[in-house]
Amino acid sequence: MSPDRRRPDHRQPDDRPGAGSTRRVGVRELRSQLTTYLRSAEAGHRIAVTVNGVAVAELGPVGGGGHASSLEALAAVGLIEPPRRPGAGGALDHSPIVLPAGVTCAAALAELRGGRPRRPGPPRTRPPPSRPPRTRPR
Repeated sequence: MSPDRRRPDHRQPDDRPGAGSTRRVGVRELRSQLTTYLRSAEAGHRIAVTVNGVAVAELGPVGGGGHASSLEALAAVGLIEPPRRPGAGGALDHSPIVLPAGVTCAAALAELRGGRPRRPGPPRTRPPPSRPPRTRPR
């Protein structure tokens, strides 16, 4: 067999030289080597599944990692950008807001916005029917 027609390297995905913590694999390769990738996931490795070079799913251990490691894994495959400032995790870092009795969400938001009213938008009306309403024969 000529050197350029060799079979691909089917060792454990993360055992390959230069592989990072999250391996990217196309759907065709995943199908042909599913058992290998499932064993790798069982061992704690994460595999990003790609379609046309774009990551669309992640294969990994069940119940492991939690929210923070999932975000780190998504950042590792380039699907998200990590926060630029430390501690700037966004809304997910905050506990739910409990409003006092009698205070509406609209009033709380207006107060947070400094008393500014909600942005005006188009009127909320139903579009006209595309045909006249059906009438029943008498």
